[in-house]
Amino acid sequence: MESPFLIYGVIECTVGYMGGTSPNPTYADVCTGHSGYVEVVHIQYDSTQISYAVLVNIFLNHHDPSDLEGQFSDRGPQYASTLFYYDSQQRSYAEFAVTQYAQRMQTPCVTQIRPAMPMTVAEPPHQGYAANYPEAYAQYYQGSGRAWGIQQQRDTSITNIQRHVIQGGTEPPFDNAYWDHKATGVYVDCVSGEPLFHSQDKYDSGTGWPSFTASLVPMVEVEDYALGHCRTEVRAPKSSIHLGHVFPDGPNNGRRFCINSAALEFYPMQT
Repeated sequence: MESPFLIYGVIECTVGYMGGTSPNPTYADVCTGHSGYVEVVHIQYDSTQISYAVLVNIFLNHHDPSDLEGQFSDRGPQYASTLFYYDSQQRSYAEFAVTQYAQRMQTPCVTQIRPAMPMTVAEPPHQGYAANYPEAYAQYYQGSGRAWGIQQQRDTSITNIQRHVIQGGTEPPFDNAYWDHKATGVYVDCVSGEPLFHSQDKYDSGTGWPSFTASLVPMVEVEDYALGHCRTEVRAPKSSIHLGHVFPDGPNNGRRFCINSAALEFYPMQT
């Protein structure tokens, strides 16, 4: 679960154990399923850049919150879906997000919402596992059923217009969610939840689609000849979904990221 949180606004991710009472648990202790501890990712983030709501959304969409007994092939209470909160505001939003998720997916959401407790940092080999052991993690990701399960969840949660757009389509101008949206916050990838654009870089280009002068993270840019001439397609770095195109006609001779609303979700800036 570390990889989805390596995003704009996150300062540090630390893998560890939380929820039990015995001192200094080890990985072997937690794996028994009898320690009372849950495997966790502790996230330190900059609340001026990213909100708690964005992080909760990523969490809910990168595992199976409907599973009481574990996660995919990892079974046992140490893998239980759990959100730990540090204050009443986080608790309230966590409860709201879990309810919203259950309604959207039309399935029970059994995620436990618990007050944070002291965390024991996991042993060094468990830190940054996906980055340090990419082949082993890729094999686990596929073999455990996680890849299939998350894809099924995404297929269920996205709308028809989102599916059309992220597969390379275009939504109508002046008839989409964010073309004239003016609230302060971040626009995230509708699939991965990764923050992509900030409202401070958004402007009215007169095209009828959300337009930005800059992105929060480097985009994947691909030559696109679908209309008979070369355009530069923009894809999201984590999910690789189609977002729109980037053109050299932005303000002050800069770039214009012309993005489909359906590829984005908006989160206001709040901790």
